[in-house]
Amino acid sequence: MQATFANADETLWPGEFVRVQLIVSIRKNVVTVPAQSVIAGPDGSYVYLIKADETVQRVGVDVSDRQGAIAVIDKGLSGGENVVVDGQYRLDDGVKVAVQQTTEATQVGSE
Repeated sequence: MQATFANADETLWPGEFVRVQLIVSIRKNVVTVPAQSVIAGPDGSYVYLIKADETVQRVGVDVSDRQGAIAVIDKGLSGGENVVVDGQYRLDDGVKVAVQQTTEATQVGSE
């Protein structure tokens, strides 16, 4: 990215690099999950969904975008579900898990 902008107080020097973030679009009413909950497998991406009986189910998902620590899910989740965020590599369908509350939201979001 290249830009020109005012530098009246001369805080920036020629050749200096700055970190920028460009927002290309804003998507509303999409399902989001923490990016670390999405695992890339041989048959595509998946997450472990925590069911009401505290067992997990592997669910294939289509990830359309990632922004920082958030992944946007186009197909596979409908929103409002809980997903496993840590320790997925030791899981398989039907394994019982102990749900722990964290400071971060682990519930599938709809933004």
